[in-house]
This record gives sequence, C-alpha cells and structure tokens, in this order.
Amino acid sequence: MADDQGWGDMGYQGYPVIKTPHFDKMDAQAKGEEPGNPERLRLHIRVNADNARLHPAVVRGCAALPGRLPLRHVSALGFIEVPFFSIAAVVADGVAKTSGVRILGFDTSGSEEIVIRIAGGVSEVADALETAEECARKLGVKYLGTRLAKPDSHFSELYSGPNAINPLYGGRDQFLPTDFPNPDPAMTTESQALGILETQGLTAILEATDAMLKTADVKLVGKEKIGAAYVTIIVRGDVAAVTAAVAAGAAAAAPLGKVIASHVIARPHAEMLALLPK
Repeated sequence: MADDQGWGDMGYQGYPVIKTPHFDKMDAQAKGEEPGNPERLRLHIRVNADNARLHPAVVRGCAALPGRLPLRHVSALGFIEVPFFSIAAVVADGVAKTSGVRILGFDTSGSEEIVIRIAGGVSEVADALETAEECARKLGVKYLGTRLAKPDSHFSELYSGPNAINPLYGGRDQFLPTDFPNPDPAMTTESQALGILETQGLTAILEATDAMLKTADVKLVGKEKIGAAYVTIIVRGDVAAVTAAVAAGAAAAAPLGKVIASHVIARPHAEMLALLPK
C-alpha cells in the first residue's frame, strides 16, 4: 500500500505510470476473471463524502471502475492555453518538472489552440502557471492561464465521457493518460529524448518523417493532428540522434509547407509521456 495517493494514481484505475499489479489481480479475481474468493478480497478504502458519490467502485471485492478518476486531494485546477501541440508538449513537460502538478490532459479546439489541464495544491498550480507563462514567453507564443481553487464537485462531469476521434480532422478530442495505458518500457526519462516536429500540411510532415527516420537511429512514436491541417510527428531516441533527426525533418519540410515548431525534449517527464502514443 502507498499512503496519500489519489484514486487517479492507481494502476488499476488506468494510470499508466504507477503500476499496481496486486490490485490488478485482486480486481480481476473480484470480477471473476481469475480464480479467487471475492469475500476474502474485500478492499476497504476510506473516502470522503464527495468521493463516495464519485466512486461507487468501493463495493464487494475491489471491482473498480476503469479509467482515470478524480484525485482525492486536489485543491485546485489549472488551465493553460497555448498554440500548437508541439508548444503544448514543451510547456507541459516544463510544468511537470518544476511544479509537481499532475497533467490531466490536453483539450483540442479544432484549430491551433490547446488547453493543458493540470491539478494539484493551490500553490503548486500557481507555480505551474508562472512556469507556463515564462516558457511561453521564451518560445514567443501567446499564453492564457487561470486557476480554480476548490473546484465544484460537479466540475469533473465536464470530462467524464469517453474520449473520441474528431471526424473532421481525424485527431483526438482530448489527449488523456488513459488513451495508451501500456507505456513502452524502452522509453525512459533517464536515457531517452523526444523529438517533436509540427507542420501545417500533411505532405510536408510525410517528407519530414522520412528524412527523420533515415537520418538518425530514432523510433517513430506517433502522429498527432489537432485540426486546421496542423500535424505533429514525434520520435524518440538518444539526445544526439533525436537532435539530428529533428533538424533533418525541419529542413525537408520547409520547401513543402509551413514548419510550425521543432523541439527536442531531453529526459521527458512521465506525466507528459503518458499522453503520447506508445
């Protein structure tokens, strides 16, 4: 057992970073998916009145609701709006590394704007917003941020539904840590770097992707679309290889489309990694 963890921190609730194999087994046994006696597997968890309403999973055995659930000790939420997925990834990584907040997800708008949702203590969220503003200033992009102290218990219902693929542009409506629950063990924050290249135009990003993969020993992580023809390619590898790949990709894309941004993130934070394809 680990003290002072919120519901959303538990692996059996769908969080991809912190693993809880014993809870996973108990959950499967209580559901009848594995042999076991549910009566002997009763999990007693003390919750407050709000969580008791939000978590009907605290029932016989430990049959729990899947997916990311609200954090137990969240006293504030923060919202950071910046343009472009590539910029949002850099800002989110910086925020997670410096302030200790949780990255709940990204919201897309169908255009360039991305909202980063964070949670934590009041002072932590305030620090995160300051970090995000400074990061946006250094990147030369506009920033908008706000903090909600003691959010209403019904506020989480805004994000209670399942994620979806937007039919207009084929990208995710939200970027959530539960979208890809099985992280790649090769992607570690100590030895790997992320390369992010964003263009406006699919032809340009395809040319860039081919150049990136041919130039250096990097692995393709995935492609993300946020609407308005903005497309991002993500690769990973050691810092030198990723740096070379991103430079080659940007050079290849420039004659064919608009290069929005290119970044290398060394030792990416697990909170940000959880939002990406595995």
